[in-house]
Amino acid sequence: SDELSNYGSRGGEWGKRHCELLREIRREVPGGFRVCASLNGRPEAPMLPLLDIAIPNGGFPITAQTLEDIRQAGCEPWFYNLGWDRFTWGFFLAKTGAKGRLQWHYRTHYEGTPDLFNTLTGGLRFGLPLGPDGPYQMGWFEIVREGIDDLRYVQTLRTLLAEARGQPRAAQAVAAGEKTLQWILDNIHDL
Repeated sequence: SDELSNYGSRGGEWGKRHCELLREIRREVPGGFRVCASLNGRPEAPMLPLLDIAIPNGGFPITAQTLEDIRQAGCEPWFYNLGWDRFTWGFFLAKTGAKGRLQWHYRTHYEGTPDLFNTLTGGLRFGLPLGPDGPYQMGWFEIVREGIDDLRYVQTLRTLLAEARGQPRAAQAVAAGEKTLQWILDNIHDL
């Protein structure tokens, strides 16, 4: 589902009933499936125990309590539409332990002649702005890449530490790596 709280408590209740049905159906599906929802407000909180993946945005809101609620419900945390900055693509995900992140990358305000193959009912269009030689360079794509690289660096350090723990010859390097990782995590601030 997507942002059922846009319909207030009625949307949250509908989402809860829908998730209950999906969980019943899942038992009959070979291999099963995972149930996820993008969450835009607290009326969707009753859905948490029924989800496999909870994907809140800033409207839910994303707080330490929200993350605790997601984990207590047994959901895998993801996020969406957190912003366009490097921090929210990298270090924030590293600190929160989120498994993924979604963003409306190609969403732009509708301009010019309507294109029936590239519009939504809300008057928005999707696509990259085109110049005479193809798409314009989008500087924020570089910001996204830098953030993803930040997350990769932290995850690489975590992976290497996990592989080296318990190896007597690596004890000093593990201690230094754990100290560095803790320093990084301690210096990542919330949204």
